[in-house]
Amino acid sequence: MKKLLSIVTMLGALSGAASAAPYYAATPAGGDLTPNDIQPVYTLEAIYSIANKSADPDMWGVRGSLSLYSNGEDSFRHQFSLNLAAQWGEEDYSWYGDTYSTDFFMLPVTVGYDINIELADDVMFYVGGKAGYTWAQVEDAWGDANGGGFTWAVGAGIKVQCSDSIYVKAGYEFGRTHFSEGDLDGTYGAHTISVGVGCTF
Repeated sequence: MKKLLSIVTMLGALSGAASAAPYYAATPAGGDLTPNDIQPVYTLEAIYSIANKSADPDMWGVRGSLSLYSNGEDSFRHQFSLNLAAQWGEEDYSWYGDTYSTDFFMLPVTVGYDINIELADDVMFYVGGKAGYTWAQVEDAWGDANGGGFTWAVGAGIKVQCSDSIYVKAGYEFGRTHFSEGDLDGTYGAHTISVGVGCTF
């Protein structure tokens, strides 16, 4: 009986000590990103391109990007991106007194690099470039024409960090697409304004 009482008393003491033991949670939790890790960022932008030549159409659309930052807290942050955009445009042309409408669609896929420079807390200036390939389709009264070619752009802008995981951005780019394959031939140049939001997950 004494032995049983000793065991019960010991178990009671141990359970009391266990319930009083402080709980510790690792910060950050295991598997979470730290500022020293490469930071993946997903960005969605609205883009408007003003054609360099008056005979070419202005284009508008959206661009999605997956970016990798070299560090989440450095004053100079290297950023590598994969970008996919969809752009539409329309232009009216006259032919022997008749006016007809032409619809344009472009799908540029690019890889890019930006250097982000911290100007102040939560404000960054960025400058960089993109290069890749653009597929395009032109549709008018006579039918469809398809083509593609090398595309590139350089630009700069401002990013404002709204929280640890969200920023907004606005920028300007100048770019050209050199159509050399398919039915299309020539160069399309444009000045592009972009506004977007980026999120880190």
